[in-house]
Amino acid sequence: MWSKLESQELEAAKLGDAEAYARIVERYRNLVFAMAYSRLGNFDDAHDVAQEVFVHAFVGIGRLKDDRKLVPWLRRITINACTQLDSYYRMAPTHSDKITRERLR
Repeated sequence: MWSKLESQELEAAKLGDAEAYARIVERYRNLVFAMAYSRLGNFDDAHDVAQEVFVHAFVGIGRLKDDRKLVPWLRRITINACTQLDSYYRMAPTHSDKITRERLR
């Protein structure tokens, strides 16, 4: 349920109030971490993604029009960040790729 306090904090954060944003991060950090961990299965990667999500959200929070869509918005940012990390890992050369390239020289 969306409370008046949450709405006030979100509005303050949109105006640049870092303390209000910190309270939002505190409220949703476990949720964002859990979403990232469930997709990635790695504690460190999930932690990194959660940090990235909140940096991205801080930069873009002023564009959020409907306060009630904060959680779906954070979910979408989290999914996108996880997808980007997955893509990076798929494209990054593995240790065996490096050894194979060195042998071909």
